[in-house]
Amino acid sequence: MRGWMIALLFLAGPAVADELRDRQAQLDTIEANLKAVETEQREQTANLQQAKQEEARLNDTAELLRGASARHREEGNKWDADSAALKNKWQDYGNRWASLNERIRAYNSSCPSGTVPKEVYQRCRPQWEAIQGPQQTRNAERAGLEREQSAIDGRARTWNEMNAGLKARWNDLSSATLANAAKQKAANARLEELRTRQAALQIARSQLIAQLSQLRDECQRLLASPTVSAEELKLKCGNMQFDRAGAAPALGDNPPRGTRITPNR
Repeated sequence: MRGWMIALLFLAGPAVADELRDRQAQLDTIEANLKAVETEQREQTANLQQAKQEEARLNDTAELLRGASARHREEGNKWDADSAALKNKWQDYGNRWASLNERIRAYNSSCPSGTVPKEVYQRCRPQWEAIQGPQQTRNAERAGLEREQSAIDGRARTWNEMNAGLKARWNDLSSATLANAAKQKAANARLEELRTRQAALQIARSQLIAQLSQLRDECQRLLASPTVSAEELKLKCGNMQFDRAGAAPALGDNPPRGTRITPNR
C-alpha cells in the first residue's frame, strides 16, 4: 500500500469541519494579502533604487555646477581686477591730458571758426598747429580706452547672463534634490509599513496553520481510534477530507464505510 493516499469523505456534521473551513478561508485571505504586500514591496524597492540612482545623478550634476560656479567666480574676480585697472587708465588719461584740454578750450574761446581777419588767423594758426599733434595722440589713446571699455562691458553682460543661468540651474537642482529626498523618504516609510504588516500577517498565518494542524490532528486521531464510531466522526469532523501520504494503514479486504482509496498523483 506504500505510495498511496487515503481520503475519507464524511457527509454530515458541522463542528470541526466548519471551524476548519473558517480557518482555511482566513489563511487564504492572509496568503493573498501577503502576496499583495510582497508585490508592493518589490515596487517600492524599485522606486527606492530609482531614487538612489537619481540621487547619484543629482550629486554628479552638483559637482559639475560647483566647478562651473568656481570658474564663474574666478571670471568675476578677474573682471573686477580688469575693470579697476581700466578705471585707473581712464583716470590717468584724464590727468595727463587735462592741460591739453585747457589749451583746446582756450583756443576755442579766442579763435573763432570760419573766415577770420588776417591778424586773427596769424595769432590762432600757431596755437592750432601746437595742439594738433597732441590732440591726435590723445584721441588715439581715447579710442583704445573705449575699445577696452567696450570689451569690459561685454564681459560684464556675459558674466551676468551666465550668473542668471547658474542660479536657475542651482534652483532647479535644489528642487529636484528635495523632491527626490521626499520620494526616498516616502518609499522607506512605506517599506517599513509593509515590513510591519508582513510580520503581522506571517504571525497570523503561522497561528492559523498551527490551529489547522491541531484541528486536523484531532480528526486524524479520531480516525485512527478503533473505538470511535463513524457517527461520532461525522458529528465532530463533519464533511472533511483527510490526506495521509506515505504508507497507509491496512484496511483489509473491506475498507470502512464512507472511505475511498485514491492513488497519489
